[in-house]
Amino acid sequence: MATGNTQMKVYHALLSSPGARYEDLGPDYHERQRDHTRRLSRLIGEIGSLGYEVTLCRRPQPQDTPAA
Repeated sequence: MATGNTQMKVYHALLSSPGARYEDLGPDYHERQRDHTRRLSRLIGEIGSLGYEVTLCRRPQPQDTPAA
């Protein structure tokens, strides 16, 4: 049931955005995301324990920057 629901979400996203392309995220996508989130939380906690306030912002990726 969960797999069918996920597939329907993917189909809906692809059909509702004509220029969209499907990209397989890989079998370990969720594990990589979880590990990244845990590491980020741990590092923020360590910096905070040293007396610093942490503010995060994501750097733009090369494909996100406008061409000059």
